[in-house]
Amino acid sequence: NRSAELLQDKSTRDALLQALNSVPAPGANDIPVVPPSDPEIHRLVSQGRALLQVDGKKAVVLLRLAARKGYLPAYLLLAEHAQSSQDDTLLIESLCALFTSPDVHKQLPKNVLNTIVMQLTAVLRDPKNRREAEAHAADIDAIAKDWPIMHMLKFPPGESKSKTSTAKQQAASKSQPKAMSQDFQKIKSAMASTPPA
Repeated sequence: NRSAELLQDKSTRDALLQALNSVPAPGANDIPVVPPSDPEIHRLVSQGRALLQVDGKKAVVLLRLAARKGYLPAYLLLAEHAQSSQDDTLLIESLCALFTSPDVHKQLPKNVLNTIVMQLTAVLRDPKNRREAEAHAADIDAIAKDWPIMHMLKFPPGESKSKTSTAKQQAASKSQPKAMSQDFQKIKSAMASTPPA
């Protein structure tokens, strides 16, 4: 597959990432979304948007609450805020929550979702976000069922998931033959000490 070969090429991936990162994040103002009909959710979204510039933490709590109550475009507001404040963790968390929500296709148009999933893929592919990608591995797998571009996040076998886990695996693999040898010696000595029947 030619496209898979191109994505394996580092310079091609870097160019794709640069192009995707230069695209402004889609926010709720850029997308034709229906405002919340529930008065409580509408209040949460309004207060959250008003607080974005003044008290970001409180705004995030209000918008998350609105999103969890079923108004998924609130995740887009969170993602927009995360991008403007350069908080990749919040961006990844918000977009993963958006795409793993069962009603995402009902509340947002497919073309908008396609654009956003490209941005999410680019952010997750960035080496500085490696731990976030690992933390959201289950979400990534679920999202990849509808958006195959997320398969780009399957890191090549030569790349380790993290230095810590690699060190633990190496230590375990070094001690494994020694443990097996000790087990064999125990069995052998037990057999030698047991009188024949």
